[in-house]
Amino acid sequence: MEIRYPATIEHQEEGGFLVQFVDFDNIFTQGETLEEAQFNAAEVLSVMLEVMLEDGQKIVPPSQNVAGAHYIAPDAKTQAALLSMK
Repeated sequence: MEIRYPATIEHQEEGGFLVQFVDFDNIFTQGETLEEAQFNAAEVLSVMLEVMLEDGQKIVPPSQNVAGAHYIAPDAKTQAALLSMK
C-alpha cells in the first residue's frame, strides 16, 4: 500500500510551479519545472511528516478524490513509519 497526499500545483506568472498540500496548511514548495516541483514536494512532505512523527503530532490521513490534485508520496522510510501507526 502506498500513501499519497493530494497537492495542487500551479504555474506561476513569474515562472516556476507552486505546490501546496491540501491536507497541510504549512507544507508547500516550488520548482522551476513541473518535475522539479514534484520532486521537491515529495522531499518536503517526507521531512515534515518525519518531524510530525518525532513530535508525536497527529497526522491526518490523505484526502481522497480531490479534483485536479496531484498525489505525492513521501519517501519509503516515512511511509513505513506511517503504516506502522495504523
